Formats: sequence, structure tokens, C-alpha cells
Amino acid sequence: MRKNICLFLLLVLIQTTAIRPQTNIIDSLNQLLLNKMPDSSRSLILSKLGGQYMISNPDTALILSQQGLALARQINYTNGEAIGLNQTASVFNITGNYPRALEFFLEALKKSEAIGNPLRIGASLVNIGSVYYYQGDHRLAINYTLKAKELFERSGNKPNLMNSLLNLGDFYEKWNRLDSARFYTQQAYELAIVLKDTDFTGMTLNNLGNIYTKMGQPVIAMEFYRSGLPNLIQAGDDDALCECSLGMAKLFQKSGNKDSCVYYARLSMVTAQNGGFTNRILNASNFLSDYYKTIGMVDSAYVYLATTITAKDSLFSQEKSRQIQNLSITEMLRQQEKAAEATAAREERRTDIQYAIIIIGLISFTILFLLLSRSIIVNEKWIKFLGILGLLLVFEFINLVIHPYISAATHHSPLGILLISVAVAAVLVPVHHNAEEWVIHKMIGKNKRLRLAAAKRIVKRLEEEEG
Repeated sequence: MRKNICLFLLLVLIQTTAIRPQTNIIDSLNQLLLNKMPDSSRSLILSKLGGQYMISNPDTALILSQQGLALARQINYTNGEAIGLNQTASVFNITGNYPRALEFFLEALKKSEAIGNPLRIGASLVNIGSVYYYQGDHRLAINYTLKAKELFERSGNKPNLMNSLLNLGDFYEKWNRLDSARFYTQQAYELAIVLKDTDFTGMTLNNLGNIYTKMGQPVIAMEFYRSGLPNLIQAGDDDALCECSLGMAKLFQKSGNKDSCVYYARLSMVTAQNGGFTNRILNASNFLSDYYKTIGMVDSAYVYLATTITAKDSLFSQEKSRQIQNLSITEMLRQQEKAAEATAAREERRTDIQYAIIIIGLISFTILFLLLSRSIIVNEKWIKFLGILGLLLVFEFINLVIHPYISAATHHSPLGILLISVAVAAVLVPVHHNAEEWVIHKMIGKNKRLRLAAAKRIVKRLEEEEG
């Protein structure tokens, strides 16, 4: 018992001295808000300030994030809207309001796509993946996060890449794909060390503790938890602290250390309740309920069971599940429409290129025909053949161009297409015939005159040579 009291006092001391870096950032951002600045900058600072409070005081984080979002909307600042939406949704996500989180994340994705910002798009994809992770859909969570990881790798953005790697490791661990979990978590840890990010260092160490616990190596797992805990306290990351302390409680239970087990489980529970982290409350209360039931303390087990049921209802009610499903279907349809639009755009570009090639070919053919018609080498049959061929190409090209418009005008009705095509043919056939007669006779006549003039010149030259 004395050991636990000493440990508690040590943790309090560490937390008191180590929260200063986060407090300094918050103080600096608050100081900036006192200065005169463009509304666009103010909206970004409000959203960033909300992010600083998110892992320790979600209520304050929500207020600040919504203020940043409202200001960005007021001045039509799309990038600020995307950031504010993501930040607001993150607060909803961490407190267990998954339908609202997904709704805001999807709207942030649309805004990010509208401005073509790959970092904002990637951030939205990562966050959407985290919602599906909390809903237990690990496959969909991983798919979204892998897409984000590719964007961050191409852009060379290491902090966001680190976040996506951390999430992938976490998702694979919860899905019991431990080799993949360890692979991605180790990469995230190495990046966290390079970037000197205390919070992510603590989270990766915590996740490695989770992985080695499932791998049946409790000694190594405990070392990772113990190494990660001070980092999480220093960063003020109460959300991750809940998971880390609960992981330690589970290991102490297996080793038979009841006092430490209860201490760390209650630390997780109290921290989750103070922060309003519903998902963490569910995990801690569920563990404590089972623990007290195994040692025969039914009253305590019942208290925590009631808390478990309340938290579970809050997180996974049927209404929330329906909302998540509806939002997911809507987003799936939107992505399908985007894919169809992209395919249609590619087809349109390909068609335009082919039309351009045809037009260039017709112009080139016409120039060639005119040049050949002035040549004495080509006889009348070739001129007639090339003239007919050229006219056929021109009129068939006209049919090719107007056919889509005919189909659209008749709503692709076969009878309507037939009637309009006949009417068009009734106009084009006589025009084609007259043009054929004019071109052929004109070109043949011109060619005959050229050939005759050439023959006269030859005869004249021969006569002069004989004379």
C-alpha cells in the first residue's frame, strides 16, 4: 500500500511539472488571440487551441473548435472550415459521439477535396478511419488509413505520416494481426523519436505494450507501459493515459498483484471520467466489474457493471448505429459518383483527342488532295477516287458529331433516332451528291487543263528543238 502511495505522489509530481510545455503552448496561443490579426488566422488559432485541450479537457476543446469553425464559415475560408470541422469532429470522436464525428469528418473531407489540399484530405481520411475503428470495423478503418498514409508519404509530411502509422499499428493490434501491428507501431515510434514528440513516443510505447501483452510476453509489455506512462503524463494525454494504466492493471492482475491492479484500473477509470472519455470509461468499468466479481465483491461489481451498461448504451445505441450506417452509405455513394465522374472525364478527354486527330487528318487529306489535283502525274481516275473518299469522310464525320446530340434529344429512343437520322440523311444525301459532282468535275476539269497545258509546253519545246 505504501508503495502505491509513493507511486501516486511521484505521478502527481511528474504531471505537475511536465504539463508545463502544454500549458506554455496554450498560453502562447491565448496571447496571440489578444493581438489584432486577420479573421482567417484567428480561426486557425482557435482550432489549434481546441486541439491542445482535446486530450485533457474535451468540453473546452469543443467550444474553441466550434468558434474557429464558425469564424471560418463566416468569412468563407474553406481551408479554415476543413481544419475546424476536423478538430470539432475529433472532440466528438474522443468523447464517443461517433455519428456527429463521422458527419463532421465527411464534411471536412469534401471541403479538403474542394481546395485540393492533400494534407487536409489525408487528415480527414485518418480521422474517418478512427471512427470506424471505434465502431469495430477494423477493415474499413485500415483502408481509410492506408489511403491517408500514401498521401503523407508522397507529400513527405512526417508528423501526419507518424499519426497514420500509429493508427495502423493500433487497428491491427485490436484486429489481432500482431505482426502488422508491431511493424507499423515500430515505424511510428522511430518517427516519434526523430521528431522528439513526447506524446507520440508515449502512445507508441503504450501500443507496443498492448501488442506484447497479446503475444504472451508480459515482462516486455510491462516495460513498454512503464516507459510510456511518464511520456503521456508529460504530454498531458489523459486519453492515452487511460489505456496505458488499464493495460498495466491487466498485467498486475495476471501476476497476482491485487493492490497495483486495482490502483491502475481506478486511475484509468477516474481519468476517463474526469476527461469525459466514454470509450475509456467503458473499458475501465468493464474490467473493474469483472475483477470485483471474481473476488466476490458483488456490490462493487454491480456499481461498475451499471457504469458499463450506461457507457455502452451511450456509445452503441441502435439509433447511433443507424446514423453511422446511413452516413457510411452516403459517403460510399459519393465516392462511387466521384469514380464515375473521373472515368467519364477520362473518356471525354480520349474522345476529344480522337476528334482532334480526325479533324487534323481531314485537313491533311484535303491539302494532299488539292496538291495532287494540280499534279500532272495523277490521272483522272485517282482524282475521282480521292474526291469521293474525301467527301465520304467529311459527311461521315458530320454524322459522327451529330449522333450524340440526336441520341440525347430523343432520350436514346430507337424510333426517334431512326426518324431524325432519316431526316438528316434526306438533307445530307443531296448535298453530298451535289458536292461530289462539283468537286469531281471541277478538280478533273482543272487537272485536264493542267495536263493539256503541260502537253502543249512539251510539244512546243520539241518543235523548237527540231527547228
